[in-house]
Amino acid sequence: MIDRFFTTTVTVERQTYTGNISTSAAAGTFLGHIQQISQEELAKLASGVTLTHRVWCALGTDVAIGDELTVDSWTYSVKAIQRNGIGANQHLDVLVEKDYELSA
Repeated sequence: MIDRFFTTTVTVERQTYTGNISTSAAAGTFLGHIQQISQEELAKLASGVTLTHRVWCALGTDVAIGDELTVDSWTYSVKAIQRNGIGANQHLDVLVEKDYELSA
């Protein structure tokens, strides 16, 4: 079913805390499918835009809001996770954002 699209390796990094200090640590990898949601560009800063994508992956995937996902050389921030656990196409629908810098 939908898992036939899970062909892209996604690397997960998660913030960990020791006292008042946070560091980014590797939290694993998973196979998923990434797709841009729309062509609309949302101005986030004067020098950049944010594009929203969705990543489909297996229900048991270890991913959390706030994680940083790397696909190829692109890094995305996890903003929301929807669990689709009914029917033949069970999967997680992970909404992510990527900030792009505009060149002058």
